[in-house]
Amino acid sequence: MVLSLFAAAMASCDINNGPRDRDVFLGPWDVTDRCLADTQNYRLDIFEDGGFGEDISLEGDGLYRIGFVVDATVTGSRFVIPVQDAIISSVPDLRYEFSGSGSISSDGQELTIDYEVLTVQDGFVIDADQCLLKGAPRP
Repeated sequence: MVLSLFAAAMASCDINNGPRDRDVFLGPWDVTDRCLADTQNYRLDIFEDGGFGEDISLEGDGLYRIGFVVDATVTGSRFVIPVQDAIISSVPDLRYEFSGSGSISSDGQELTIDYEVLTVQDGFVIDADQCLLKGAPRP
């Protein structure tokens, strides 16, 4: 009886008190971003996106090296970048639309992000770029 009460109490504990899946992604990364349009080397900073979830923010130079924050949700050693946009200008209505996914190697030493960037003007896609980013933790 006591053992079953203890097991029930432990099952109701908040499992987020320990390390979170997103923790392995956090910090500065030196990355090489190979897109159809260009290849660039830069720094990508990954931060917690607050709250109790597993969200992260890709910041610093940002994906595509445009300086906009892109958010993602971590599950295990992978994350998903849901469709989101970054406004470039309001007249004309010009924006980048990001989507994709990422992962980290089992030893935590290689970050991989496969993503797409659409350039949208006044509701029409005027350009599409496919990118593959590889990174290592910044010393």
